Amino acid sequence: MAKRRHQLPKPFGIDLTKQRLTRSDVMSWAEDQMERGVPRQHVCEVLVGMGRRLKSDNEIKFGNDIKIYRVLASAAKALSDAERKLFTPLVDRNTDAIKMEKRGRIDEAIVLYEMNVQDKVRALIPYERLRVLYTRRGDYENAIRICQEAMRNLPDRVKRKRSRCCDPEHIRKLMLAKRKAEKEQ
Repeated sequence: MAKRRHQLPKPFGIDLTKQRLTRSDVMSWAEDQMERGVPRQHVCEVLVGMGRRLKSDNEIKFGNDIKIYRVLASAAKALSDAERKLFTPLVDRNTDAIKMEKRGRIDEAIVLYEMNVQDKVRALIPYERLRVLYTRRGDYENAIRICQEAMRNLPDRVKRKRSRCCDPEHIRKLMLAKRKAEKEQ
């Protein structure tokens, strides 16, 4: 009985039987995606999904073929390393923005938070902080915009955390405050 050969996955079109997937391969692809306008958060999620698919069921599919297992493990590590390198700036921006706020450098904090919103971060921090900062300034238009971005970008599990950003009643109050401010001008 002939041994059944399983087809190896081809992340980014790379044939893993002929070429090793490296972090630089993954980073090149990721940078290309971001240049095309794909948000950093989405690129990270694609890499995590690819890594999970490479790791899943390898023992069942490839049995004791240690060479194939090593190839897949190496490719999964390259994906994981690249994802970590791409995701770290998202976390660092939030951390730096919080520090800027504490130092009273609000404009700089806003720039960092806005970068994370542009990258469609799936964490509540930048949306909630921007809502607060814009509301304090009386910039209701941007506060409303950020709340709408949060509603579009955040997963349901994050929206359920009772954030004012994702509370339709709070957004309605911001709209009323905006109209009132416009009438007073």
